Amino acid sequence: MIGRRLPLAVEMTLRRLLRNRAAVALLLLVPVTFQGVMLQVAPRRSVEVELASVPEAEMLMPPVRLLPVPVPPGERRGAVVEAPARSIELVNVSLAAVGVLAAFLGLTLVQRDAGSSQRLVLCGMRAPLLLASNVVALLLMVLVMSGISAALLLREVNAVRPAVVVLGLVLVGWVYGCYGLLVGATFRTGLAGMLCVFLLSNLDVIWLQNPLNYSEATTRWLIRALPGHGPVQVGLLGAFEEFDWTHQAIRAAGFGALFLLATAAVFGWRTRVCRHPPRADVGAARVRRSGGTPP
Repeated sequence: MIGRRLPLAVEMTLRRLLRNRAAVALLLLVPVTFQGVMLQVAPRRSVEVELASVPEAEMLMPPVRLLPVPVPPGERRGAVVEAPARSIELVNVSLAAVGVLAAFLGLTLVQRDAGSSQRLVLCGMRAPLLLASNVVALLLMVLVMSGISAALLLREVNAVRPAVVVLGLVLVGWVYGCYGLLVGATFRTGLAGMLCVFLLSNLDVIWLQNPLNYSEATTRWLIRALPGHGPVQVGLLGAFEEFDWTHQAIRAAGFGALFLLATAAVFGWRTRVCRHPPRADVGAARVRRSGGTPP
């Protein structure tokens, strides 16, 4: 039943989303704007950064020199690579833009239509179908945003594996899109939801996952524990290294799945319908107001 109704539910969700043409245009233009600004301001010199997912033993050649900031031996796990700062910043800002926009999109899909979703459940539509339509619409928009970001990114960056870079963009949209769905299902007020989305996405994919910041951090376990670590590493590996990316991709898919399961539980509880039979005193009061005689 859900499979037959899902295309119609997705179409309804996309129609509601596309009515706000200004917001949809911004979703597509913001990644391009971020990349354009970064192309203008990023330095052209080469820098040494540490890629957390590449053990130094797996490097084809040893690093040119060690990083200048002393890092405790227990925290240094990745290999130091030399790459243009312009390319590193462009890859990072592309991943960050897709992740942040996907989070706000997921928040909007659930939070803005919370009232209509509950009315649809009252009319007989099942909550899993409504949530599935939001997830499919979110994934379609993430694919579009990732494609637009990748088109400009791969023109400027000579990526080692372009397909893996695109996968990293999709995965960061998946993880933070599902996080946005969870926040939207949990909070009914716009301000609280926006603050939750902005704080985690800004702290994670924009700041801490940036290889330039990670390379000089003396405490790495917190950065590696954040949900954006896996998809960002997939994108960086696709751009600069031949090392295996499947472990980080599975980690990213798992984070998104956990967020989605939590969203399903909260969304089902929020849209539940409580049907109570009318009480005898309520029925008698209605009869008296109508001028009749109670039974």
